[in-house]
Amino acid sequence: MSENQIRVLIIEDEAVLAMDLCDTLEAEGYEVPEAALILQFELQSYIQPRVADALLGLTALYNICEDETVQSDGSLPHMHSGQKASQAVKIALRLARYSTPTSSPAETGWDWLADFQEWLRLTGLLWTWTFGRKVLQNTEAVLSTQRHIGNTLTPQLLRKVLDKCNNNPAMVDLLTWMLIVCGSATHSIKKRQFYASLLRAILPRAVDMAYSQIRTLGRKLPWIELSSDSPVEDFWHVVRSRSVVVEIDEHVDTGSVAAPLLLGYAKLATRARTSPPDHG
Repeated sequence: MSENQIRVLIIEDEAVLAMDLCDTLEAEGYEVPEAALILQFELQSYIQPRVADALLGLTALYNICEDETVQSDGSLPHMHSGQKASQAVKIALRLARYSTPTSSPAETGWDWLADFQEWLRLTGLLWTWTFGRKVLQNTEAVLSTQRHIGNTLTPQLLRKVLDKCNNNPAMVDLLTWMLIVCGSATHSIKKRQFYASLLRAILPRAVDMAYSQIRTLGRKLPWIELSSDSPVEDFWHVVRSRSVVVEIDEHVDTGSVAAPLLLGYAKLATRARTSPPDHG
């Protein structure tokens, strides 16, 4: 069997897994919104099918719909209990067990796509813990995920992704969501400012956007808020306030350090990677 045939079989297997998850959710009364960003054709070549599958599942479980904005108890949708929480935990397990392809050998240069895919996988995982479960934010699992994201996410990576997709609006929305998740999940003022500065760089109009506008991403991607003290809304204030931009350290640690167990069920494997070029 040729290498191309093997790749086709892998892609087909992952597509079957995606269909199984969507079919299971639909059987339980959940639907993937037609506007789901992960369904956009422009993004499909950038996202691994199994990660897209997980994000679609989370989008089906939790998005702010027209008829579900405010619950009877006055709170916005959240998944801290019930069947949604159970399904979200299963999706988190999938994301934790997945791994992205290793970066290209040093002689072939920087594998920006592998870095982007890893950042997206980890962001989805971080989202399930930060907004989808009552997980203490200072646990080693959460902190290690944040460290891995910090080692992967660089200004160069953002520039490369936007350049490759020609600043496609769907990709801008996806990157905006990813930076919002990362910025909302950290308690570090410096890191919040860092993520906010990156977000303003890819979405200059963000400083003029009210929180109610950015909230509409919840019709396309996983989104959860409580009726008060929303970490997302707090982070959006930082974005709009034009907080002092922290100095961005563009040095990338090329070492490979094993991460601790994630809640005892999966290892988050670091990948040997080459530093991105200084320009683009």
